[in-house]
Amino acid sequence: MKFLPPPEQRTRTDLLVAGCILLAVIVIVAGTWLTSQQHKVDHQVADQPLPDAKSVTAAGSQVTALPDELHTSWTGTDESSRLIAADGGVVSVQGTRVSMLDASSGKEVWHYDQHRQICGLSQPEKWSTLVVTFRGPKGCGEAISFDIATGQYAYTRDALAAEDVETLQGNNRAGTLSPQRVELWRSDLVRTVEVGQQEAPHQPDQQSHTECRFTSALTHDDLLVTAQNCGDPNKKLIRFLKATPEESDAPETIHEFTVPAGAELIGVSGDQAAIYIPASEQDGSRIQILDESGTFHTIPTPEAKGFPEEASVGVEKDLHQPRTYTQGLLHTWFDGQRLTIFNLNNLNTFQHVESAIGTGVLNEGSLLVPVPEGIAEVDPASGKTQRTIRVDRDGYTGEVTLLVSHGQIVEQRGTQLVGLAG
Repeated sequence: MKFLPPPEQRTRTDLLVAGCILLAVIVIVAGTWLTSQQHKVDHQVADQPLPDAKSVTAAGSQVTALPDELHTSWTGTDESSRLIAADGGVVSVQGTRVSMLDASSGKEVWHYDQHRQICGLSQPEKWSTLVVTFRGPKGCGEAISFDIATGQYAYTRDALAAEDVETLQGNNRAGTLSPQRVELWRSDLVRTVEVGQQEAPHQPDQQSHTECRFTSALTHDDLLVTAQNCGDPNKKLIRFLKATPEESDAPETIHEFTVPAGAELIGVSGDQAAIYIPASEQDGSRIQILDESGTFHTIPTPEAKGFPEEASVGVEKDLHQPRTYTQGLLHTWFDGQRLTIFNLNNLNTFQHVESAIGTGVLNEGSLLVPVPEGIAEVDPASGKTQRTIRVDRDGYTGEVTLLVSHGQIVEQRGTQLVGLAG
C-alpha cells in the first residue's frame, strides 16, 4: 500500500502530513523512554572484572595462612539481611543501589540502581550470578541476575508475586517465599516449581493444602522442603517436594510429616531435613531429622531462646528465616546463642559451638566461626576449637556474619561491612 504519491505528484499538504506523522512517532518514542523504568536505571559494569575465583572455597579463594590477630583493612555498608561474597567480591546494598565491592580493598567494581525497592538477594553456591529481586507493580516478581565478576546482565524474569517475600537460595536454585506461596528458579531464572496459591493459575486443582500458610522453606539439589500452618494450633505440616516436577505448576510430593506447631526448618540435604522443635510442657527442645523415606530421628538439643527468627520482609512477620551457611557437605545453623554444625551426608550427626556469634565459613578444612574474642578455628567434625584469632571489633557486640572471598575475610556487623587483614 502506498501512503504517499510518487514524488512528482506530491503536494505541500502531503509533505505536511508526513512531517506530522514523523513528529508524532518521535514524541511517542521519546515519551515512552522518558517514562519507562529503563530510563531511571543507573548501571555501571566493571572496568576490570573481579578475580577469576569460582566460589569462596575454590583454589586461590581461601586464606592459606591466618595470623594470630586480624585488623580492619576497609569498611563499607550493607543494608541487606544476607551477606554475599564470592568470586573476589562482596555485595553492598544501600537503599535501592546494589554494588559489588572488591573484597581486598572495599572499592566498588560495578553497581546497579533501578530506584525501586529491593525485595532480596540470592546467590546459589553453584551459580556465577547474583540475583536481585525488586518490588514493582506486580509485587516482588521482577528478578534480574548479573555476572558476579563484571556486573553484566545475565537473565531476567517478571511475574506476578506477593508484595512481600523472603528470597531463597540453595546450592543450585534461587526463589522466593511468602506466607501464600513458594517458587524456585533455575540459573536462567526459569521457574521450576511453584507451591501454594497461584497468582495466575492456568489449570485448577493443581495445588494441595492451599488453605495453609508457609512459615519456612529450604532447598538443596532436587529437594524442596516446606513448613506450613494449616489451622491446627498444635500441628504443622512439613512437605518434601521435588524441586523440578514434570510441570512447574503441579508440585510432586515425596512425603509429608505432621510435626509440633512450633517447629521450623533449620537445614536440608538432598534427602533429609532438620527441624528445631521448641520445648513444651511435656518435652524439652529437640532437633528432629526427617528423611524422604518417611522415617525420622529425634535428638535432644539445648534451647534456642528467641526462636524462631523473624524474616525481614516488612509487614509479613510470620516467616522463619534461619541463619544458615552451606558449603559442599557442610551446613551450619546459628540460633542466636550457638552454632550447630551438620554434615549433609547424614544430618543425624551434628556438633555445637557454644560461643559462636554467627554462622562462620569453611576455610582450608577448618570452620572459621565468629566469637566474642575474634574468630575461632573449629574442627567441623568434632566442633572443637583449635585456636582463636584475635579481632578488635571496636565495641561491637552483636551478631557477626563471616565469609571468605578470594583470600579475603569479610565480616558483616549489623549494617557495616569490614574487611580484615593481618
